Amino acid sequence: MDNLHQLLKLRRDFYKFLSSLFCGDISKEFVEDLAEVKVTYPSDPEILEGFQIMEDYVARYVSPDDALRDIEDEFVRLFSGISNTIPTTKSEFLGEGAYGRISLEVDEKMRQLGYIQVNKTLPPDHIAVELDFMAALIDSVLDGDEELHGSLRRQLEFLEGEIFTWIPQSLKKLEEKGEFYKGVAKITNGFLKLDKRLVNEMMLREG
Repeated sequence: MDNLHQLLKLRRDFYKFLSSLFCGDISKEFVEDLAEVKVTYPSDPEILEGFQIMEDYVARYVSPDDALRDIEDEFVRLFSGISNTIPTTKSEFLGEGAYGRISLEVDEKMRQLGYIQVNKTLPPDHIAVELDFMAALIDSVLDGDEELHGSLRRQLEFLEGEIFTWIPQSLKKLEEKGEFYKGVAKITNGFLKLDKRLVNEMMLREG
């Protein structure tokens, strides 16, 4: 049970970590850890490649402050600027305006499972929100609010029916356009595939 609890915590924390990256929430401490190659992560070739890209990016700079400034500039250029080219919401990906039918459908799907959106400034179908929602589903088990098998089933449904319908394709665009965020794209894609396999295996074990 301790091993299961630890695994759930690691999964939850990694989803929260990925969510923060797509909010542009990158701390100087994280950049320093990348520079010193101190970040620990799941053992997966694509995740490893992604962290190496980020470590190599940071290593080009004399100081973490300089690296962080350019990472923030890249975030704005890719996601927040006038010429942003990377769809960060399902609505954008499918060519619909923000807070339209698609946003409402995703919001309803998450509300039915008791999710309260933390970052109210983002549309509910934003990649950061959908990743945070996965963390919340895992938290429901850790907090004792839901039994494991039911939560795993909902996690798998959301991965297959929502996340995998658009996020990997958006991450592919990010790999093509990003520098630091090319690493983020690889890490996210690698983790999502790894986690989907893991949830399937856990469901089989739980019967």
